[in-house]
Amino acid sequence: MARPHVTVHRGPESLPLWLPVLALAVAVAGCGPSGRGGSPAGTVEAPETKVTCVATHQFGGDERADHVTAVALFGQTLFVGTKKRLEALIYDPKEKKFAPDTESKVQGGSGTGFEVTNIRKEPKQLLVSTMDGYTLYDGKSWSSESVGPINDLLTYEDRLWIARNRGLEDKVGQDWKEQKIPSIKLNPTRSSRIRSLAVGPDGVLWMGSEFGIYSFTAKEKRWGGQLYGDYQNILNDIITNEKGNSQLCFGNLVNRIDVDAENQKLLICTETGLSIFDGKDQWKTVQGDYEILSSEEGRKTRVKKKGNVELPSPNVTVAAYIGGILWLGTPGGLVRVEGDKTECFDTGNGFPASAITSLAHDPASNSLFVGTEKGLAVLSPVSAA
Repeated sequence: MARPHVTVHRGPESLPLWLPVLALAVAVAGCGPSGRGGSPAGTVEAPETKVTCVATHQFGGDERADHVTAVALFGQTLFVGTKKRLEALIYDPKEKKFAPDTESKVQGGSGTGFEVTNIRKEPKQLLVSTMDGYTLYDGKSWSSESVGPINDLLTYEDRLWIARNRGLEDKVGQDWKEQKIPSIKLNPTRSSRIRSLAVGPDGVLWMGSEFGIYSFTAKEKRWGGQLYGDYQNILNDIITNEKGNSQLCFGNLVNRIDVDAENQKLLICTETGLSIFDGKDQWKTVQGDYEILSSEEGRKTRVKKKGNVELPSPNVTVAAYIGGILWLGTPGGLVRVEGDKTECFDTGNGFPASAITSLAHDPASNSLFVGTEKGLAVLSPVSAA
């Protein structure tokens, strides 16, 4: 499959680094129904086997109950995190309907009545991070611990690791230990807000923050340096363009890091696009148009930067490769990317909302479960037979 070319925007040589940082990502108009007016330029006709929204599901009640924050398929059960609680569903691909999974019903603890921040499927257990702590499920029983708000968690080197707004912690025995990240050099407040975790194919733990990414190799107890892309310093009406030390997308605010199992690469979702990274020195960028600030003529103005694909919003919230096809979630819709060709799915295709928050692929039914801000959508078929 042809991949989008790399687009890197560079600013002048760096000036003082202590100033506040602004990464301005501006959402553009929604993508509209696929193949109809309102779709972005570059959208192509659907393939012979058309991918369609075959089902939706809403939990009812208030907006928090329907605002999906995370989805994961564990066995036959689809676990759905919302801003209100954790839900367990069974999907019938023949009937194209959902039903509550009474056998896997969430029991007590941090998953019952708290906002879910992420759900992670591991080989032997499901890990759920919430605004109260975390919940674990091994397929038979539930356990939880209330430790305060967590953005993400995973198992690494036989220990639990959690991402917080104040940094990274791991559990040794029954005690939590805060890890000091020595590689943080720029914008320490934003850099310490760890938003997402991932273990790369080479066994390295990666962290995505509000300003850049970091790595840690437990066996060698070695920290990698802070990696960041081009950004801007803003002080009143003075705007300084700063140069990054990597090709991470402009602004450096990371929404999520995932590992692409098909290509053994890191998928780094940011507010201005997707960075695909091999964990060493190879980068690729998938970006829609975005805007930065300029201080020409003594006043702030917005300057458009051209991307390499058409997206309804520059802000990439989630990404996944499925059968060689790249899927990107944005606030304006779900985008199917193949080379430089795109197809967008949103409310015009039957989604309950256009803002995409999470994805989970079911190979057995060839379906993609899509979390939105107003419920679930199901796309099928999403890969070649």
